[in-house]
Amino acid sequence: MDGMTRGPGGPLSRGPGGAAGAPRGRLHRPGDLSVSPGPDRHHYWALLPEYVRARMTHGTGTVLEWWAHAAAGGGVQAVVLGTDGLGVAEPADGPGSSVRTLRLDPDSFVTRPFRSGPATPTARAAGLGAAASLLSGRAAPTHSPAAADAEGAQGAEPELTREARDFLGNLPPGAQRFLQQPFLGDDRHVTTRWYFYEQPVAGGLSEMSVWCHLEGRRTVTFLSGTRRLPQGAAPAQATWSVVCRRAAVLPPAGP
Repeated sequence: MDGMTRGPGGPLSRGPGGAAGAPRGRLHRPGDLSVSPGPDRHHYWALLPEYVRARMTHGTGTVLEWWAHAAAGGGVQAVVLGTDGLGVAEPADGPGSSVRTLRLDPDSFVTRPFRSGPATPTARAAGLGAAASLLSGRAAPTHSPAAADAEGAQGAEPELTREARDFLGNLPPGAQRFLQQPFLGDDRHVTTRWYFYEQPVAGGLSEMSVWCHLEGRRTVTFLSGTRRLPQGAAPAQATWSVVCRRAAVLPPAGP
């Protein structure tokens, strides 16, 4: 299906954070979610050789979420999250793909839904894309960027590229915190990937499908969901509905 797509999801982000002690992740200012015409994830998944798809999904258990897109330098990048593992395929230096898998502890999975509606005028003036994050029927407090910066300055944060921060800033506040929380201590060497795809839907709306994951030495966090926006409206008028997952990374299997 042809639609509007943006890929690859963004540059990798690796690096140490600051001092230890922050209780939760920083809220980021929302950046641009530009899209350009192109095929959807199914098209790019089909471009991967069968043996690459098989290696990615081997040992990952039941597939929970996945995406595939055109990599910036050519080829295809793909990510598969399963009940038992995470598989990542990226273009190799030469012909073909490099495939890497992580074993995940199926008993460690934590799943949380997050929703947010259009920003209030106060939140828009503060530069936030969403006024509230709903979790189990409770609204999370609204935070300004200044308060978020002060909060993050109190302790360690995963070091993220500006592009990664700009992307995360569009998500519901509760989802931003959930994705970053495991990486506030000494596991701050984080790899971040994301992808989004937009197409028109009924009712004069545009629906963006979004995937993202953060990967450290001990933990993987993953987000999937949608953003709905009246066509032609400002991003602050969007309604978000996402599901976040977290799981512990297991040591590689023995021979």
